[in-house]
Amino acid sequence: MTDRRDLFSLIYNIFIGFAASTAYGAATGGSLWLTGQGQDIRRYLESYFVTFNCALSGALVVATALTVCRTQNSVPDIIEKTFTRYQLGRTDYSKWKREFYHLRKTITFSSSFAIVGLLVFYIAKFPFSGAAEIWLLGWGSLSYAIGVYVGRKLFHIAHMLLALEDMKVKRDIFTEDELGGIATYVNAISTLAAVMVYIGVRSSFYGPFEYGSPVGHAIQTVMLVPAVISLWTRSRAAGPAP
Repeated sequence: MTDRRDLFSLIYNIFIGFAASTAYGAATGGSLWLTGQGQDIRRYLESYFVTFNCALSGALVVATALTVCRTQNSVPDIIEKTFTRYQLGRTDYSKWKREFYHLRKTITFSSSFAIVGLLVFYIAKFPFSGAAEIWLLGWGSLSYAIGVYVGRKLFHIAHMLLALEDMKVKRDIFTEDELGGIATYVNAISTLAAVMVYIGVRSSFYGPFEYGSPVGHAIQTVMLVPAVISLWTRSRAAGPAP
């Protein structure tokens, strides 16, 4: 996020996010007609695009995840250009870098939260049944999974930076602002993630779910978990840099 190309890439990712969420809403709405549930199309589209705000929240989730995925090498590249292998080898940097790029753990973690999202929205109960409910449940759980991917990346970026805190550096790395790009990047991504979480949590928390299960409105408390995780991750990512 340090030059015009990064800004253009971010705008491009936002357009992709809106295109993906809009296409999902349009395609699933059209599928209701094909499955004989045409009477639900108008109400479903109103719920998807307005009431539950799935299009906007989904667009931000996709855009943030795409931005993180495409720029994930930024922080490691800056760190490894600033410090030598010997210096980094005396810290836990390599350990957290491996975790940062660990594909299996990323997929496992995101999949776990996809199930959590599915359970939360299933218990809260969208005001639909059949295919319309399935489509909304699918988008909700997918948003949880993608959002957690972003959170996990920020978490490990924070720990890569924290691993450098006790490093003894003989030269003044701040004279030419060698690590300045990290602060810019982290602030941009964490702010985008915070907006993503705020819109998503607010849309679900105030959404007109039926709350017909024995749990009732208590499930709303669980809907705040992504916001709590986001605040904690942001505080870690914004911690003191070396």
